[in-house]
Amino acid sequence: MCAAVRGAGDALLATLGGHGARLALPSLLRALADAEKPWRTRAAAADWLCALLTSHPGALCPALRTLVPALVDALGDGHAGVARAARAA
Repeated sequence: MCAAVRGAGDALLATLGGHGARLALPSLLRALADAEKPWRTRAAAADWLCALLTSHPGALCPALRTLVPALVDALGDGHAGVARAARAA
């Protein structure tokens, strides 16, 4: 991931509150589960889920019942990049 994208993501996470993290969650889960999406999109969704969980754990704790199975499913993704991102998350 390039430095500009990482910097923009860090800035977004710094301003995104718990409510915003909860609102982003369904879109990220859909992107992660959609096998028709490019592998980089699915890997980025796993990366963002990890970043959101790290920065807003209290807000996303109730969603762990949904998050954990989605990440476990992504571990079996056919592309190694997606599986690696899910493992890191």
